[in-house]
Amino acid sequence: MSDSQDHCRTGWVSLAAFAVVLTFAVPAVPAASVQTRTGRCNVLQSQLSEEVKDRAGSMNSATAAAMGARAKRLCASGKPAQGLRLYAKALQLLGIQPIEPK
Repeated sequence: MSDSQDHCRTGWVSLAAFAVVLTFAVPAVPAASVQTRTGRCNVLQSQLSEEVKDRAGSMNSATAAAMGARAKRLCASGKPAQGLRLYAKALQLLGIQPIEPK
């Protein structure tokens, strides 16, 4: 075997070893920490539901509840980005900051 072939094979072995080390060196991101838009819809739906219940009878609670119902339909119909924006607007109407994802 020539010197250049030996050098090339050594390079591939080193690259493969590096790939194995890199696989174990990079920490895995737990699935629970990565939140999907659907999961985010559920979080904001729960937050809005609690806030509307706490503020039942207030000036904006009926409007926020109606916005929440529409946001829920948007999230369920495959339009979670629109639903999330509407949940955020409904919460802001009540003077509440939406829960931020972790």
